[in-house]
Amino acid sequence: MKIEITIRNGSGWNNYPALRELTAFPPGTRGLLRTNGIQTLLVEPRDGVRPFGIAARYYNTDGDLIFTQNFDYDATADYIRERVGELLRSGIENRIRANANEIYRANFIKKISAWRRNFDQPGARPDLAAERLRAKLGKLRQKHGNRVSRSTCWELTHAVRTGKMTFRDAVAKITACEPPPSLNRSFPSS
Repeated sequence: MKIEITIRNGSGWNNYPALRELTAFPPGTRGLLRTNGIQTLLVEPRDGVRPFGIAARYYNTDGDLIFTQNFDYDATADYIRERVGELLRSGIENRIRANANEIYRANFIKKISAWRRNFDQPGARPDLAAERLRAKLGKLRQKHGNRVSRSTCWELTHAVRTGKMTFRDAVAKITACEPPPSLNRSFPSS
C-alpha cells in the first residue's frame, strides 16, 4: 500500500500561512512513516471550525488514529517539518511510552507530596449522584416519620441507580411503609 501524506489548509479563520508554505516533506519521510507503521500522515487545522492551530495526525493501515502532534497557529512550515521528522526518527511508539511515563510520574509525585503533607488531594467524588439521591430519599424518610431504616434507603438508592426500580417506586415504598412496631403499640386505657 502506498504511504499517503496529505496537507490541507482550512478556509476563513483556519487558513494558516504555514500550511500554505508546507508543500512537501524531506526525502525519506515515507520510509520513516513505513518504519513506524503509519499509512497516512494528515497535516491540517486542528479543528474544522474553530481556530485552534494545526495538527499532524498519524493513522495506521486500519485507519485508526495512532498519534496527534499539535502546533500553534503561528508555527512555521520549517518548524512543522522539523518536528514531524524528529518524531518519526525517534519513533512514535517511543514517544507514546515516554508520554505515558511522564503522566504516571507526575501523578506519582502528586500522590507522594500529598502523603508528605499528610492529606489527600481533593478529587472528584465518583458517587456524588448516589449521595444526592440518598439525601432525597432520606428527607422523604424523615418527612414520613422515619418508618424506613437508613440501610433500606441505601438499598432503594442502589436499586434506583442500577435500574432495578424507578424513583417513583422507591418513593411509594417509603411512603407506604408501616410505622415501626414500637410506634404502633396501643396502650390500654385505665
